[in-house]
Amino acid sequence: HRDLHSFPTRRSSDLVSTLTVLSLAFLAVLVSFITGTTHAPINRLTSVAAALTTCAALYISLRRGNYAVAAFGVVGIYAALATVAAIQWSINLPGVSLLYCIVIVLSGIVLGALYSLYAMVVSALALFAVQLATVRGMLHPNISWYSSSPHLIDLAIYYLVFLVLGVCSWLFNRQTDLALH
Repeated sequence: HRDLHSFPTRRSSDLVSTLTVLSLAFLAVLVSFITGTTHAPINRLTSVAAALTTCAALYISLRRGNYAVAAFGVVGIYAALATVAAIQWSINLPGVSLLYCIVIVLSGIVLGALYSLYAMVVSALALFAVQLATVRGMLHPNISWYSSSPHLIDLAIYYLVFLVLGVCSWLFNRQTDLALH
């Protein structure tokens, strides 16, 4: 069991990278809102703004010494984003899988190794629930993206996810290297 108070610098870095990713996402959604290139820009703008505000509140909580709240909160933000994306666009959207990967990796880093397994099980159950609700006709995800033409903005989503995974991996490996020395 990891002491949640022992790595405040790492959690601060995780939250700063999350704030950066959410800020970039907010800007991307704001541009699509201004240009009118999406069909539901207000919903997306509101969702990203809520996630950004929540993350900023978690950062303030972290700075005040509430490490456990901040750690569970940042993992919760990614889990919520992944689940909402699965509900909105189906579990087949590649970004959904990548977001759940972030949840699993980030859980292990900020909460402890055992939490990676918990996150894996919860992620699998969430995907099962969304897919079951879709198959039974209770959810109707927007699958128009299946037939849409590729856009460069598609890469931005992957790059943001890669950024978070890269920072998480770097932080974990840096701590391992420090412990070995």
